[in-house]
Amino acid sequence: MATLERIPFATQKKIFKRLADIADSRCLSKLRLPLPRTFLP
Repeated sequence: MATLERIPFATQKKIFKRLADIADSRCLSKLRLPLPRTFLP
């Protein structure tokens, strides 16, 4: 948490907006979803 206190508020807002977008799976395309390990060579 100490690291977040040193980051400017505008940057914090961008970071948390991006995390919220990632958490909302509707925003992810199938290409951006991580593949299960069974599909990796």
